Amino acid sequence: MQKLYSATGYFIIGYTIITAIITSLHFLPGPLRASLGSVLAAIIFVDMCYRYFKKCLPVGETAKLKSVIYVMSYWAVLSVSLDILIMVIILPIIANGSISWIFFSQQPTIYWFQFPMFFIFGLVAQAIYNRVIVITTSTVDHI
Repeated sequence: MQKLYSATGYFIIGYTIITAIITSLHFLPGPLRASLGSVLAAIIFVDMCYRYFKKCLPVGETAKLKSVIYVMSYWAVLSVSLDILIMVIILPIIANGSISWIFFSQQPTIYWFQFPMFFIFGLVAQAIYNRVIVITTSTVDHI
């Protein structure tokens, strides 16, 4: 259960940071804003996933592909769920009193690439985490 809480917490942190940054770039054209958001999302979610592995895996244990698939699948579902909750339900109800799916129809193509990209973010975080484990372990062995 602790891993689920940690995975949720790290996702919410990343999602909040990215949403705040993209919102602050509202003056830019949609495709440019989405492109910048995708680059920033990659950096932030790789970092969040690395932190998740560091917190949840026993010291010295490498991150397995199975863990990456589980966490990134969970994060993709959370991302869609929060987008629907915030952009389709909450904000439209506040703005005009009814649910609106316009958010999804207005998204550039790059928005839809974020979901498969979660798995790439996870694989990059896994590679970094596992490399740090190897370096740390080999440094400790040589001392």
